[in-house]
Amino acid sequence: MTFLAVAVIALILPAALHAGRPDPVTAFGPTAFPPVSPPVSSPTSRQPHAPGSSTPPATHPGPLRTSCSSVLYISDSTSEGVVSVDYLPEPSDREDARLRAVGVRAFIPEISGARAIVEHYKGQASGADVVNRYVAQGYRGCWIIALGNNDAANMSVGGTPDAAGRIDMVMRRIGEQKVLWVDTRTLVSTGPNAEPKMAAWDSALLGACGRYPELRVYDWASEVRPDWYTRTDDIHYTTPGYRARSLGIARALANAFPASGAPQPGCTVSSR
Repeated sequence: MTFLAVAVIALILPAALHAGRPDPVTAFGPTAFPPVSPPVSSPTSRQPHAPGSSTPPATHPGPLRTSCSSVLYISDSTSEGVVSVDYLPEPSDREDARLRAVGVRAFIPEISGARAIVEHYKGQASGADVVNRYVAQGYRGCWIIALGNNDAANMSVGGTPDAAGRIDMVMRRIGEQKVLWVDTRTLVSTGPNAEPKMAAWDSALLGACGRYPELRVYDWASEVRPDWYTRTDDIHYTTPGYRARSLGIARALANAFPASGAPQPGCTVSSR
């Protein structure tokens, strides 16, 4: 067991959020949600949108739908807000509703503050632990992985293996199942959580697409806006940011793995 808590302590949301998490498994009934508009997005660069930028036109003629009937969502505190009643009091804004709107029938959130793929924070399960547990239990379905912030930070203070090795630990265990991996970005300029370290992690994700045909990377880093970050740490998000993140992830899943036809070719997908 590897312990490296120095760099991950900052990536924890307030404890009040834990009361707002959904049950471990949310099974959806037949109720259909109306189509929703995409969040503001930007070109495929690491330049975030400026406040007040207009929403680009949708590239799909109708509501997005995914071939994924079940989704296991593994993340750190950067996703705690998407399932939190404190940040998203309107149920239709939270991730379970967003995924139901694109056709997902079962949602399993495994979201925990300070989670990294390798390191264990205060004895909690690492990302690799969670993957191994569900694979051992026979889970077959789609995966959303939103890990990397803590891994990039931990590597900057000596954590091993490198980014490619960490990504391989997840992808090899999942095997030939569909994976949407959400990339990362911060507004931090120095220290373990600095943006250049996040950009290096995202580059490693792009490199992994060549090794894993079922992997798609949601380019959240190009869609997130500066005014969506909380000024307390420039890592986590405000309510508008989490509202956009929950919607963007659901739409990116449907773009990556549409209900009709083959998975989208290439590596990166957007929420457009």
